[in-house]
Amino acid sequence: MPDSEEFNLFAYGTLKNPGVFGAVTGLRLVGGGEEADGRTSFRAVSASLDGYKKVSFDRTYEYAVPDSSGRIDGYLIGPLPGRVMTLLSRYEGQNYVGRQVRVRLGGDGRRERSAFAFVGNLELLLGRGSWAERSFEGRSDGAERPDCVAGREVPAASGDNIRA
Repeated sequence: MPDSEEFNLFAYGTLKNPGVFGAVTGLRLVGGGEEADGRTSFRAVSASLDGYKKVSFDRTYEYAVPDSSGRIDGYLIGPLPGRVMTLLSRYEGQNYVGRQVRVRLGGDGRRERSAFAFVGNLELLLGRGSWAERSFEGRSDGAERPDCVAGREVPAASGDNIRA
């Protein structure tokens, strides 16, 4: 993505926290009645992502993984300047990959927007004998093995390049 190209971000984990978002991007996240100027401050709008669910293989970080009946609640933030993508990619690291997705906005879920989301890098996380696969072996705490770990094919949510 070129530095000049703006994008919307779907945040569902640590980036929903204004302090974390600010530390990573150098930008301010606002909600409620606060004004966003679109240069240094950006509004966070309630949104949901269908076709994924959150799992935590390591009980520390949350990963969005494909799940046909899943839904993740989070925020739509943007449009953000393209230069922020480099900062976000560095923060998310190799355990996440970027995907263009469609999210539903607000309470009624009728309005949709295209957004960029960092989802679990399943090739890395679920490689043969991976720690993620082993983390569900012998579990007795009721943790549900997500479809992607159980080896079932699940279509991921898809998106396009439409901006809010």
